[in-house]
Amino acid sequence: MLEKINFYRFSLVCFTVIYSSMMVAKEPTKIEKLQTQIKEVSSLLQKSTNVKTDLSKSLTLLESQIGSRKELMEELTIEKIKSEKNLEFLSKKYSENVIKFNLQKEKYYKLLRLKWKDKQRKKAILEFFQLGSLSSKIKYYIVKSQYEKQKKIQLKQFTILLKEYFDQAKELKSENKKIQALETKSILENEKIIEDVNSKKKLLQISSSEVEKLKLELKKLESEKLKLAGIITKDIEVASKQISSSKITNKYGWKFPLQGGVIISKFGKNILSDHLVTKNNGIDIQSSNAFVTATNEGEVVQIRQLPNQSYMILLRHGDYYSLYSNLESVLIKTDENIQKGTNLGKCLATQNGQYELHFEIWQSKTPLNPVEFIR
Repeated sequence: MLEKINFYRFSLVCFTVIYSSMMVAKEPTKIEKLQTQIKEVSSLLQKSTNVKTDLSKSLTLLESQIGSRKELMEELTIEKIKSEKNLEFLSKKYSENVIKFNLQKEKYYKLLRLKWKDKQRKKAILEFFQLGSLSSKIKYYIVKSQYEKQKKIQLKQFTILLKEYFDQAKELKSENKKIQALETKSILENEKIIEDVNSKKKLLQISSSEVEKLKLELKKLESEKLKLAGIITKDIEVASKQISSSKITNKYGWKFPLQGGVIISKFGKNILSDHLVTKNNGIDIQSSNAFVTATNEGEVVQIRQLPNQSYMILLRHGDYYSLYSNLESVLIKTDENIQKGTNLGKCLATQNGQYELHFEIWQSKTPLNPVEFIR
């Protein structure tokens, strides 16, 4: 009885493992991720036209969208080059198999013709094979069986080549369609980039007083970013003197900090116009979800309330630090050890009803591109 129970338990475990492995979602490709990003930013841009949004925010969104579209076009070009190489390889293989197929077909039909001729002139064939003193009847059956054997072998080879022939023809057709689809997508993305650039130009057709107001806004934003960078470097300097309990040393396995979020401002320089350039030490993310989660296991180094009354959290992950700011409230404590996916706090809401997070990753006193970790 005990053996039966153990057997059923073992069967249940095996079924669970197999079922779980079957249910694992396929990881989306870089092209699919970029297409999702573009779709979500398009939705945010649409909302920003319905709700009065800061000009700088709209320009940043458009700049992010143009960057994503350009990145997508690069990925589409890479994919197209791969497909063209694959098509070239398949075409060569297909051509070689067509030759083999035709030769095998000729050999097979030649054998059939020989068999037919054998019926017409048994004697000549039997003499050709020189089977000694055997009776003509036995000789005939020996020759006939040899024909049948060769025919079966050639028919089998012929069938295999025939399957390869049609499989490769289908694959070639599929690859050609893929290349055409990639070309069409590239053309459409290029048209969309032109539309987005024109939208930026339209937004910038404002009075000189509004331009000055925008410059002041951006200058204030840059000042806030510099203050934040100063706070982070000081906190990192203090934390680096202590031994970390976390042993993370690479960029793999990090989690996106805001579920269902879309990147609205990218790392590095964001060129809003010829004379308006902003620098971002991290990325800005918007989502309909308000709660921020830890991107990796680590320890809480610092929680601060900033001059604008929002909160920031600094986590240490071995060699790296992650920063979460623009928070309305915090759900953790300083020096607490946390797991990946732990709820850290709630983001502040935006004018369009979304929630926005500013997210950075540092190594020592150097900001790194968070996208390389969380995508």
